[in-house]
Amino acid sequence: MQTGRYIGTFSQKLDISCRCRPTHHRIGRRRERAMYVISPVGFDEFLDRLMRNDPEFASSKVPTGVTAFWCESLGRPGWMFAGTDLDPGSPLPREISQINDLQIMSNLLQMHGEARLAAMMLEWSNYPAQSQILAAPDLGAALQFVVTASNRKNPAMAARIIRSQGMAVFRFDMDPRFGPFCGIHEQLLLIWIFLIIRSFLGVSAQGIGQLPRIVISRLHSNDAIDALLPCEVVYDSEAASVGVPEELMDFPGLTFDPELWASILASLEKAGGGKRRPSSRRPDEIEHLVRNVLAKEARVPPFAEIAAELGLSERTLARNFAACGQTYRALIDKLRMAMAQEMLLQDGLKVKDLGHQLGYSDPSAFVRSFRRYSGVSPARWRKMKKREGSPHGGSTR
Repeated sequence: MQTGRYIGTFSQKLDISCRCRPTHHRIGRRRERAMYVISPVGFDEFLDRLMRNDPEFASSKVPTGVTAFWCESLGRPGWMFAGTDLDPGSPLPREISQINDLQIMSNLLQMHGEARLAAMMLEWSNYPAQSQILAAPDLGAALQFVVTASNRKNPAMAARIIRSQGMAVFRFDMDPRFGPFCGIHEQLLLIWIFLIIRSFLGVSAQGIGQLPRIVISRLHSNDAIDALLPCEVVYDSEAASVGVPEELMDFPGLTFDPELWASILASLEKAGGGKRRPSSRRPDEIEHLVRNVLAKEARVPPFAEIAAELGLSERTLARNFAACGQTYRALIDKLRMAMAQEMLLQDGLKVKDLGHQLGYSDPSAFVRSFRRYSGVSPARWRKMKKREGSPHGGSTR
């Protein structure tokens, strides 16, 4: 397993020139590939630290989805559940804790490696929620269903479809708290979306001929996996995404079932507490967007940029914020401080570097903001937390 290909929480971005070798499976391109180098923290150590430092996130519930398919595909092996509190002999529940899901992924990576897991997905005859998705009238409706269902069921991922320059781009952003698991999660989601597209287009000779027009943008890569994808793969994107030409979004589904589809949509609305107001999840989606920009580009994205990413006008987004009783500035400040505390718990990171990473103009501005938020300086806060975590440290109360 080549762990150097996974994305770290606050990893260093390196520009590495790489030639993509054309094959009969995909369209080759010569591009400069953006690679991310994971910090020297193993999966087990990361999981231990996540459970210790962010128990609320670690214990939050996520749908089993793809995890259940791994379980069934591999015959429910005991090693897959090592380190979890799940019973290998019992069916997986619909939801499990984030920490259990990540532990299972760690076990899969250590046993099979990233490339083999991707290859196994591409060999699947079906995939999570296949019967629901294939009941859709067309590809566009199916992908929109995935966006809505994913955002409602998994708050640690923000999904959306952006329409631009004749392409419908399915994009998702992982919560940076996934750390070294961000890369593999993004990769498996990319393949899952491609499987959905293939299920619609691959039922006819006309549709199969359109697959090379699908564009998968990747933040990290594995040549062995890319060679398996019968579509275009590019490496200069700042986000993991799957692009579909607009006209293909109307590609009809041969298994469209009007009654079943109406029932599925009604169940989805019921699960979401009725028809949602457009602003109900905007702060969460924006938080994911801003986290990614800060972690990868060390800057705060302007309000106009966020509105464009969400496909909204600035006025509409401002109204959405007002409906939630929040402002963009307040969200930015709260998120910066939350990320600062996460970063301060990592060894070897200097306070002045944290300020730069979080988009402050100078270290003193960061220190002032942190002191207003926490009541102490960043250095003092770090010492207090280390003292709390030390077996010889006393109480800070």
